[in-house]
Amino acid sequence: MLRYSYMNDNDSRNHIPAISIVMGVYNGEQYLREAIDSILSQTFSDFEFIIIDDCSTDDSKEIISSYNDPRIRFFRNEKNMKISATANCGMRLARGKYIARMDHDDISLPERFQKQFDYLESHPDYGLCGTMKDDIINGVRNTVCGPKIWSTDEDLRYVMFFGNLIYNTSLMMRRDIVEQYQLYYDESLEFGNDYDLCLRFMKVAKVYNIPETLVLYRLYETQSTKTLDKEVVRKEELDIRNDNIESYGFTEDEKIALKKRYSDKTGFNLAEVKALESALTKLYEYVGCPYNKTTAFNRAWFLFDIMNRNQNLGPGLIPIIIKDKIWKTLKTPMQMRVKFIIKCILHKRSKQVCE
Repeated sequence: MLRYSYMNDNDSRNHIPAISIVMGVYNGEQYLREAIDSILSQTFSDFEFIIIDDCSTDDSKEIISSYNDPRIRFFRNEKNMKISATANCGMRLARGKYIARMDHDDISLPERFQKQFDYLESHPDYGLCGTMKDDIINGVRNTVCGPKIWSTDEDLRYVMFFGNLIYNTSLMMRRDIVEQYQLYYDESLEFGNDYDLCLRFMKVAKVYNIPETLVLYRLYETQSTKTLDKEVVRKEELDIRNDNIESYGFTEDEKIALKKRYSDKTGFNLAEVKALESALTKLYEYVGCPYNKTTAFNRAWFLFDIMNRNQNLGPGLIPIIIKDKIWKTLKTPMQMRVKFIIKCILHKRSKQVCE
């Protein structure tokens, strides 16, 4: 069934491009030209740019039509299909060896595609490559990288279990893997579609995040993810994470502890902390992440985060920290260690006084 109309399809079979860039557009006139220009000015030029307008009611169609670059293939949905279905249409139209994603209000920095292409070409066992991002808030660029950049396949396999760190607007994927395993967006999802896709991708291929900011992600009040009901967004996130937890062989107690980490970080009891400790150990095997000096940081970080939020459980937390060498792994300063121990002891004494 035809889902789109051809507006300006430069589908020449004489040359198959290296990269197919897929961008869906819905009422994006405010930032659309800046997004398109950022693609057309890439240092890497061997690409086709598939743009699908999802029945915009503003001037998006006219803006796209004003470009005369032969690399642009412009389509328009016959009815509003929403974000995921529109992206899937573009991915199925792609002819390149790689499929890259782009959102209509973001910016790709000039060397993005060259660096992602070079990485995937030199690492044939990797199927997906993302990049770091900076945010644009009220027109001002803000650096968002934290103290640790999760970049390697080993790191990402572990930390992606807890949240998405591969940004949709930075994705580049091998098209043959997408088609072989039918790795398209879940069209029932509005907000967590990219996280769900990346989790499924990681089950069949290695992934990598280039530890360099190569995309700028724009935040503003009228963007689609901002106008969604917060409860809908939260439910989607929880459903994706809970389904992922259920797909592995955790015990029921471990599943409860893992799910509670998402929903009630400060409401743990000591048994649940111990169940979380066990689950975080099993997770290495389940996601195919080696346990080594580098990746041990991830487990220690997630476990200590919960312990730190639940110091009211008292001294019972201390043996877990010592046994697992959490402080040594995290290289926690002695002052912070002493402070944690004192707080745990004081919480216990306070409880005894109340009793």
